[in-house]
Amino acid sequence: MNTYPTEYLLHPVPVLAVYGLGNTTSEQPSTTTTTTTTSRPDNDVSTTTTTTTTPPSSGNNTRQPLSSRAALGTMLQNVFNNKQQHSLYDTIRSSTTTGIPSTPAFKTILVDKDYKLSERTPISPNLPPPHSNLSPLSPESPLHPDGFMTPLWIKKQLELPSVVVGFYDLWDWSQEPGSPPRPKRETGPLSSHVMIDPTEREKDTILAQEINERRKYFQDKGIKFAATIILKRHQTDDHAVEERLVWIRKQSGLDNKNSFFIISPGTQHDIQEFVNNLYRNLHESAIHYYNNRIKKVRKKRAKLPSPSMTPRSPDTNEPQPLSVQGWMLRYDFKTGVFQEIKQDIEGATKSYESAYTLVADMLAPKSSITPGQIGLPLHSKRWEEAKALMDCISIKICSFYLYMNDTSGALAQLNGHLHMIQTYATVWGTGEQTFEYWAWLSKQYRIFGDVIDAATQHGIKIPIPTSYMNTPGLPTQSHPLMGGSGSGPSPAIGCNPGSILQHPGFYYHLAAMCCAERRRRFLEADNAADSTKEPTTIWETLLVNERQIDHSALTIELLTKSYEQFKKYRNGRMTLYLAAEIAGTYYETSKFEMALKFFERIGKTYRKENWNMILTSILRWSLRCAKELGSWERALECLIELMSSDLPMSEQKRHDIQNELMDVLYKRMDDGDQKEQQSTSLVIHMDQINPMLNCDAQFQTRGNFVDAPVRFQVVLKTGKTSPPTPFRFNQMRILFNNPRYNIVLTDSNKEDESGLKNLTYVDCRQDLQTLNEGEYTGWSTKEVDLRVVKNQTKVYEGCIVPKECCELKIIGICLDIQSPQWHVSLNYDMDRPVEVEKHLIRRKWLEESKDGRSPKFTFLESSGELNVIKISQRPPRVKLIADYATQALLDEYFELNITIQNQEQDAIDVNLQAELKDPSEK
Repeated sequence: MNTYPTEYLLHPVPVLAVYGLGNTTSEQPSTTTTTTTTSRPDNDVSTTTTTTTTPPSSGNNTRQPLSSRAALGTMLQNVFNNKQQHSLYDTIRSSTTTGIPSTPAFKTILVDKDYKLSERTPISPNLPPPHSNLSPLSPESPLHPDGFMTPLWIKKQLELPSVVVGFYDLWDWSQEPGSPPRPKRETGPLSSHVMIDPTEREKDTILAQEINERRKYFQDKGIKFAATIILKRHQTDDHAVEERLVWIRKQSGLDNKNSFFIISPGTQHDIQEFVNNLYRNLHESAIHYYNNRIKKVRKKRAKLPSPSMTPRSPDTNEPQPLSVQGWMLRYDFKTGVFQEIKQDIEGATKSYESAYTLVADMLAPKSSITPGQIGLPLHSKRWEEAKALMDCISIKICSFYLYMNDTSGALAQLNGHLHMIQTYATVWGTGEQTFEYWAWLSKQYRIFGDVIDAATQHGIKIPIPTSYMNTPGLPTQSHPLMGGSGSGPSPAIGCNPGSILQHPGFYYHLAAMCCAERRRRFLEADNAADSTKEPTTIWETLLVNERQIDHSALTIELLTKSYEQFKKYRNGRMTLYLAAEIAGTYYETSKFEMALKFFERIGKTYRKENWNMILTSILRWSLRCAKELGSWERALECLIELMSSDLPMSEQKRHDIQNELMDVLYKRMDDGDQKEQQSTSLVIHMDQINPMLNCDAQFQTRGNFVDAPVRFQVVLKTGKTSPPTPFRFNQMRILFNNPRYNIVLTDSNKEDESGLKNLTYVDCRQDLQTLNEGEYTGWSTKEVDLRVVKNQTKVYEGCIVPKECCELKIIGICLDIQSPQWHVSLNYDMDRPVEVEKHLIRRKWLEESKDGRSPKFTFLESSGELNVIKISQRPPRVKLIADYATQALLDEYFELNITIQNQEQDAIDVNLQAELKDPSEK
C-alpha cells in the first residue's frame, strides 16, 4: 500500500539547535555529584549548585555517576535526542492538579559550533534576494512553475531552529598543563583589595565576545540565542566563579532568566531536570519566532488579488505559472504548519480547513473559486501531489477535532471527504468499479482508525449513541442527512449510526472490507487485461504495481486489528464474526490449515450457544478446508454434524450431505493410499457436537437382585428432517461399567419396511450369544435392524442377569459405521450431566404390544434418566409360623411352636434366634 509523505502527517514541534557538546579534557569520575538549579537574585545569575560526596567502595559492581566533561556532554546529547518524534498529545499541557506546567515539546538538532543559517545572496546589490530553492518562482525548484507544496518544505522548517543554545566551558587554571592548583580567591567587601587574575579576565573576555557575536548573529535572524556555561566539579562551590559568571553575562548582553544558564556534572536525573527547565524557559521565545513567521506569510497572502479577478489560464499543454488560488493554498498551508508548531490547534484547524477547500476546488472538474478554471490534468504530477496533500490535510483536521474533543466534527470531516472523492472519482474514471478507489478508501478508514486509537489512548472518550440524540447543533431525525425528508419533524426518536463516532475496530473492519473488494476488483481488471491486446501504459503500470500487493495479508492484518479492538471493548459477537472473516480470507488465499483452525475455534462458541444457522455456514467452510487439505477425518466430523436436524438447510442439501458422507466412507482409495486396505479408526464424541440422532439409555427400576433379570432400553431418536434416506449403522455397542455385561448388536441387513416405522420396538432380550473370539470376546451379541430414518424413535430393549452385588451403570453407547477404509464410532457418553429439561420429564418405558398393535409408552416412577441400578442380594424366601396360647400362667410352662417353611428350591441353612420380652419393660 502506498503511503503518504511522512512530513505531511507528523506533528511538528518547535526546533531547538544545540552546539558545544563535543568532547574536551576528561577526568576520571571519583565522586558522586548531585546538581540542583537555583536562582540567586542578589547576584542576578541562575546557577547550579553541586553537592559532592565520595561513593563507598563495594567492589567492581559499584555504580558511580559519570562526572567528567566528556560524560556530561554525552549525557546531554542523549537527553536532547531522547525523543525526536512527538505526537499531537505530547504538546504542552498545564497540570490541573498541581498547577505545575509540564515540559513543552522540542525537536532538538545538534549542530557545529560555527553553525550558520543558509543565506540567499542577491546577484547584485540593487536586486532583491533570490527566491527560495523550494519556491515555484525558482527555476531549480521541484515546484517550478505550477507546484504549490512539497514535503521538502516541511522538512526544511524542521531543520531551521527557532532557538539556539550554545554550551561553553568556563576557563580554569587546571586546563593549563603543568599548572599547580591555585587557592580560592576570597570575595566580598573584605577582599576588595585582592586583584582579579588577569588571565581569568582575559579568558572571560574572549568567551563573552564569542557569545556576544553569536547572540547578535542569531538576533539579526530573528532567532533567540541562549548560552549555557559548563562548570567543573571544583568550581561549583567557588564564590569567585559567580562574579565571573555575572561579568560574562553582562558583557555578552544576555538576559539572566531566559538566556543564560549554568550546569555542572550530575546524575542522569539532574541532567534531565536541567533540560526540562531549559525547555520551559525557551518555549515562549520559540512561540514568538513562529508568530513572526505567521505574520510574514499572512502579509504575503494579503497582497494576493482575488481569484475571481485573475485572467483565465490559457488552454495549453505547457505548464503555466502557479495561479492565485495555488498561492492562497500555499500560504494557508504554511500558516497552518506554523500554528501547529506553536500548538495553536484551533488556529491550525481553521488554516488547514481553508487550504483543504482550496485544494479540493483545484481537483474538482471545474473550479468554483476561480471562474472558468478547469481542474488539474488527471494522473499528472501536480494532480497526484494535490490528491495526497488533500488526504493528509483531511487526516490532520480529523486529528485536531478529536484533540479538541469534537468527535462530531472529526466524523463529519471524514464523511465529507469520502463523499467528495466519491463524486470526483466518477469524473476521474476511478469510481467504485476500479480497484484504485477501494485501495484509497481502505487507506482512509485505516488511518482514521489509527487516529481514533491514538486519541483514545490519551484519554479521549468514545461517546455513547444516546449522547447524540439531544445534542444541540446536530441534525434532527427529519434532517436529510439523517435519512428524513427535511419537510418537518419526525415522530421517530433516534440517531443515524453513520453519524456516530465508533471505536477504532469499526473503521479497521471497514478498511478490511474495502481491501477485500479491492482484491476482487483487481482480479476482474487483471483478467480483463489479459484478454485486451493493447492496454494503455498507465493502466498497465497500475496493474503491474497492484500484482505485487498481497491483498489477503493486508485484509487479515486489518481484520486482526479490528478483532483486537472489539475484544478490547468487549464486543464478543463481533470478535466471532471477525474471526470468521479472517478464516474466510485465509481460505481465499489457499491457507486452508489456518482457515480450518479459525473455523473450529469460533464454531465451539456458536455450537455452545445454539447459533445453528451460523454454525451451518461455518461447518460448510470447514468441510471445504478439510477436503482441500485431504484431512478426511475432519471432513467426516463436519459431515456427521451437518446430518443433524438442528442445523437448518434445505431438503436437497441434506440429501447432498448424506450422499457426500457415504462417498467419503466408501470411496475408492488410490493405489498409493491403500496402505494394504487398512481401515482408519475415527471416534466422534457426539456430546461435543450437534448429534445426527439422540441416544438415551435407562434401566426399568432403581434396584434389583442378584441372579434376577435386569431390563434396560436404548432409545435412538432422529430429527424431523434427518437423515432424509434410511441410514444404516453396522453395529451398536452397549457399554457397562463391568465389561462382562457388554453387548454388541450387529446389523441384520434387513430391507423390510417394518424397521422404518416412526415408533419401533426391537427386542434384544432373547437369543443372545456369546462371542468367543475377536475384539469383543466375551460380549453378548445379536443381529438386529440398525437402520434409522428421519422422524423415528427406535427402542432396543435388552436384559442382563447380574451375578454379584454391585452398582451397575450404562456408561456409553457406540454406533459404529464400518467400511473397507473407515471405522467411525459415534460415542454417546451416558455419564454426562443430565440436562435440566430432561431431568424434569417423567420417565417412560416402551412396552411391546402382545396383540400385534403398535407398542405404547407407559410411565415409570421418578423423572429424568436412570442409567444406574443398584444390585443387591435377594433375601431368601422363608416363611415363619408361630403358634402359642393367648394367655400364660405363672410358674407354668408356656408352649410356643415355631414352624419354618423353605420356599426355595434348594436346601438352606437357617439359624433361629428368639427373644421373649415383657412389653412393659423398657
